[in-house]
Amino acid sequence: MALLDLLVEAGARVIAAHVDHQLRADSADESRLLKAYCAARQVKLVETSWPKDLHPATGIEAAARDFRYAFLVKTAKEAGANYILTAHHGDDLAENELIKFIRSGKPQEMNSLQRSGQIHGVKLLRPLLDFSKAELLAYDQQRGLSYILDQTNTEDDTLRNRLRHHVMPQLKRESPQLIAHAGEFSREMTALTAWAIRGMQQIVPESYLDSLRVKSLNLSPTAEFLYWQYQIKTCFNEQIGHFGRWRLVHKAGYDYLIPPAVTEARKKIEPNQPFAFAGRHFCLRTSRIENEDTAWQLLGTFQADGSDFAAGVLPAGLKLNLKNGQHAKAKKKFADHGVPGPMRSHALAIFCANQAVFVEKCYQNQVFSENSPSYWLYYEKNI
Repeated sequence: MALLDLLVEAGARVIAAHVDHQLRADSADESRLLKAYCAARQVKLVETSWPKDLHPATGIEAAARDFRYAFLVKTAKEAGANYILTAHHGDDLAENELIKFIRSGKPQEMNSLQRSGQIHGVKLLRPLLDFSKAELLAYDQQRGLSYILDQTNTEDDTLRNRLRHHVMPQLKRESPQLIAHAGEFSREMTALTAWAIRGMQQIVPESYLDSLRVKSLNLSPTAEFLYWQYQIKTCFNEQIGHFGRWRLVHKAGYDYLIPPAVTEARKKIEPNQPFAFAGRHFCLRTSRIENEDTAWQLLGTFQADGSDFAAGVLPAGLKLNLKNGQHAKAKKKFADHGVPGPMRSHALAIFCANQAVFVEKCYQNQVFSENSPSYWLYYEKNI
């Protein structure tokens, strides 16, 4: 109510958007109060209800938030509004920081309640974060504004309510500047996070097999994890709290981020027909692609007698034929080309009549006749 009244008094073109979550018997009172206020001040009011049959048995707070913001975005877009404004205040911010500290302690999560952001293409603003709840209540009382207290906030059934009732009052007694300090912490964390992200964006990893690598970062373990956490989110849209299925390897001046070992069974492939291996897409062609601007990047070329091809993982201990009639262990070829051990199952191997004729990064067939046909192996760059 304080936010709505401040906007009206400032002369803003505003639409009031209200969700009745139907979680309390008296929730309809909020609608009646808003209708009276908006009618008196000629403010457009858009309302909806959260159907009770959509209320989940668990995670109801998160589900309610998702429904609420979806409605706000829909309302804003239909109205052609430039901004969505919510009335989160300084107490909300301090409580949020405490909750994040208790649940994870991760710096990048501590400033999740920000003053501005984007939500599905609409600018989201929280202009009251520098004001305490007490200041907003005083404003309401000074302006003679009616408001409704959510009775569920008096219960101790959620962590936020327990902090609000038992922890926040004590902290405020210890420091009357608690809300101001919470705001300063949020601003500095936002600035530091933005600065860190700019730094990480400047260290772009390169694709190596189905993994990522960079020149050795020489960072502390914590900073190194934060870097790779950001890159996994950027490159694979995967949010991680620990490396989990990923493996970090330091080898010969490089840092490698490697997914789990590839266990795909060998499969028959046809020349000039695309195929997949370890999440990547390839094509073994009988002629070279002339247009270098296509989505296909040349991986390597080789000659082979026959056309009975298969693709898969190079078996451990396999020996590769050399031009001089001798053999070399595959692991030696990998080592000579600087491919770390944990990555070797990720290297695509092409077999012809069960003999390896190409191994990504380290080998191409050396035993063939003068008239043996040539083959070009490509991978799809945009996958």
